[in-house]
Amino acid sequence: MKKLIIALLIATLALAATTAPASAATTDKGLVKAYCMKTYKKAPKYVKEGSAQVKHHKGKMIVEVVKTKSCGKYGKTRDGYKIKYNKTVKKGQTVNVYLVYNPRNNAPDDITAVICNKKIRK
Repeated sequence: MKKLIIALLIATLALAATTAPASAATTDKGLVKAYCMKTYKKAPKYVKEGSAQVKHHKGKMIVEVVKTKSCGKYGKTRDGYKIKYNKTVKKGQTVNVYLVYNPRNNAPDDITAVICNKKIRK
């Protein structure tokens, strides 16, 4: 009986050690939200690529979602621009890149962080 209880206890502990808890910060959107809340204390508002809201974002926490087609270490947008990835991706894959704009000014090129592939580049 003691051997059975010990075996069950060991099996339960082994199973608990192998299953990681689900966390929102393990996704790119989870990283975006955590970064915005920690850095600016504001929840992000997601906009599509080329949105007019990017031009007038002072005081707002704007995150532009850019869909890219992978070319290895970088991706190409639908307009032909290149965006460097945080890690290499297999060619041909579609990757969402999250561009976090600085809410303290209105400059369209003041990006404080680029988040993709579950990594943040500041």
